[in-house]
Amino acid sequence: MQFEAAIINNSELTFALIPVDYSIVMDSTTAKNIQASYAKYFPGLPIILMSANDLTIPTYFGRKDILRYLTDLNPSSISFEVFNFDY
Repeated sequence: MQFEAAIINNSELTFALIPVDYSIVMDSTTAKNIQASYAKYFPGLPIILMSANDLTIPTYFGRKDILRYLTDLNPSSISFEVFNFDY
């Protein structure tokens, strides 16, 4: 499996940020299922889903403490990379 993600690591938090379609973050049941499916690739890390609406405003789904951190983070400063897993 190949997908894009970012591992965000600061002095207080480390988590995986996964870009997804906007419709996923708008449906909490689907978002929770997607988080669970990515958890096996990032054991022990909280999974945060990220999307942008038509105006390219980021929308996040995940732990509230991490979401508060992300409100102060400029999305253009996030470096996504391609991950390859042979599961």
